[in-house]
Amino acid sequence: RSMLGPTTSGIAAGALFAIDGAAIVHARTGLLDSFLMFFVVVAFALLIKDREVRRTRLARLCAGRLDQGLDLGRYGPRLGWSWWRFCAALSLGLATGVKWSGAYYVAVFCVMAVIWDAGARRSVGVKGWLPGAFWRDAVPSALIMVPTAIAGYALAWTSWFISPHANDRQWAVTNPTDSCGGLPDFLTPAFDAIRSLVHYHQGMLTFHTGLSSEHTYQSSPWGWMAQIRPTSFYWNKVQYGENGCLSSECASAVTSIGNPLIWWLGCIAFLVALFLLITRGDWRAGAIVAGIGAGWVPWLFFPERTIFTFYTIAFAPFVYLAVAYLGFLLWQRYGAGPVSGPRVKRALCWSAGIIAAVSVFFYPIWTAIQVPMWFWQLHMWLPTWI
Repeated sequence: RSMLGPTTSGIAAGALFAIDGAAIVHARTGLLDSFLMFFVVVAFALLIKDREVRRTRLARLCAGRLDQGLDLGRYGPRLGWSWWRFCAALSLGLATGVKWSGAYYVAVFCVMAVIWDAGARRSVGVKGWLPGAFWRDAVPSALIMVPTAIAGYALAWTSWFISPHANDRQWAVTNPTDSCGGLPDFLTPAFDAIRSLVHYHQGMLTFHTGLSSEHTYQSSPWGWMAQIRPTSFYWNKVQYGENGCLSSECASAVTSIGNPLIWWLGCIAFLVALFLLITRGDWRAGAIVAGIGAGWVPWLFFPERTIFTFYTIAFAPFVYLAVAYLGFLLWQRYGAGPVSGPRVKRALCWSAGIIAAVSVFFYPIWTAIQVPMWFWQLHMWLPTWI
């Protein structure tokens, strides 16, 4: 809502989240990607608020200088400490603590925030807005966000530190070293804990860089946005009379596939946002591209890895936001016309109704409701969905 303005747009994005299969399946499944998504969305919301606060503060400071007959200076005024940005960095650190792919969001969102700062300085008339954004915003932000994100990552390991029987927690004790030298005895437990943590991280890195075993439901990230190869979480088939089956064969399934209409529209909306970012520099389009890109694009460079479509839940909220943004653009351009306005309104309402109907249709295969085999087969629109 803060990005698009009308409350209807915010409701639309939230409604898409509420009825999409990817969100529904993951809300009932304890995979890491859902928690990664949560902290990423929290960080994004905080950065949106930070953008609003910083632009207001910058405009007020510049207006005050001009009212006093003072020059804005080459770089413009300093904006000082931002609790919103600090909390966003903390949330991004927690996201990375859930799953290392959160580090992509740390990098992308930090750059996004500085680009917003540069745009703000340019909009108020600062002559050296680009170097000003670097010295006044990028450098202080790095000094705030990077250490805070690292602290957030460390906080995510709190339960591991305080649990003596956690995985590899006592590795340093069983593998002593003389490298601590003359370290005081009271610091030895902390030193051992850090050694154990480093060893644990080395093991995780080795595992993930070598994860290339084939899996039936692994998928190429090039097809994620179009939901080409969804992940089957559960499948069971019974014959007539078993478990209340009243057909010749019945099936129950939990398939992590998004509502096809939402995700296919999301592909179009992503391309529209990318086009508007390049041609018009629309910050809203840039935010959407950043959110989807940080969660999707890095995986394109690891085709040899065993990866799955359900990773898309990490950036799914930005897909819903992209679809709402597309509807907002259509309404903004054509909604005011006496002829086109009612048509656009009807088209948007019909689209929303059809999307909701498709979600109702797919709900049984998202939630393991037992259905006749022929009804399950009606949902297999593509051969790669089986």
